[in-house]
Amino acid sequence: MRVKANKPPVFSGPFAEKLYAFIAHKQALGYKYYTVAESLTMFDAFSESLGADGGELTKEIVVAWIEKRPDEKPQTQIRRISSIREFARYLNSFGIIAYSPPNGIGARVQKYTPYIFTHAEVSKIFAATDRQRVFPQYPHSHLTTPAIIRLLYGTGIRISEALALRVNDVNLEDGHIKVIDSKFSKDRLVPLSRSLTEYLRGYVGRIKPTGAFFPNRDGGHLSANGMYARFRRILLDSGISHGGRGCGPRLHDLRHTFSAHTIAHMVAQGLDLYVALPILAAYLGHEKISTTNQYVRLTAEVFPEVISIMEQKTGFVFPVIGGRDEE
Repeated sequence: MRVKANKPPVFSGPFAEKLYAFIAHKQALGYKYYTVAESLTMFDAFSESLGADGGELTKEIVVAWIEKRPDEKPQTQIRRISSIREFARYLNSFGIIAYSPPNGIGARVQKYTPYIFTHAEVSKIFAATDRQRVFPQYPHSHLTTPAIIRLLYGTGIRISEALALRVNDVNLEDGHIKVIDSKFSKDRLVPLSRSLTEYLRGYVGRIKPTGAFFPNRDGGHLSANGMYARFRRILLDSGISHGGRGCGPRLHDLRHTFSAHTIAHMVAQGLDLYVALPILAAYLGHEKISTTNQYVRLTAEVFPEVISIMEQKTGFVFPVIGGRDEE
């Protein structure tokens, strides 16, 4: 991998052969499965400690494995439950007896509601990034951070995709970037606006990157954790309140904001909403249109005029009966 190396899992316990086959099966379907493989590596050692023989995946083994650990985050337990459930279903498909934990068990995780920045807030964020001081220990941060923030908002790419960019992935002649090995193991070309292209040309002229497009002080790729910390400071400098850990706004919300703003713009330009969605889905690298569809609600909440425009276009579909609207 280009930002973080993901080593192949090593299994040595009683289910090792089946676990290798399961991971290979999932990756053949296009899933990276690195995080799941890491979880199953721990399960591999756990099952060995219980003295399992690797034949059946019994209920006793599974229940013991998915029990919540002290101080374990709910998300971590849910990931462990999900991974062992998928493994059990895989075994069942081959006629191997395996207990699959039912849906709905485990700690409940409060679903995060994406934060959609207003256009005014985006302008404040840009201004705050441009006011950054120069730190000797981070000689490029006052240049890389403003460029990354603008790229995230201007294209909607993920922070991991932005930080993985190399110089050869960025074409500032034709105005596009190449996102390689993104989520679902897809490559895609992402066009840049004229203004963003010009900004990045100026960035390249000042920093002159040779390997990573957004280099750290050693010339390697910047870390996502470092960018998260910088973004928290940028929000503070922008006068945008943060709700604390897990509450946001998050750096990833720039992707959500790009999507909501893009939908509002396309509808305002006269494009049918459900023509716009497949275009946006391809642009964002979504595997399913249902993933993109969530932005319709978010856009409507921030830009209610979008709904008014759509009602004007589709209001004739269901005609009024009896001369007045029914309650």
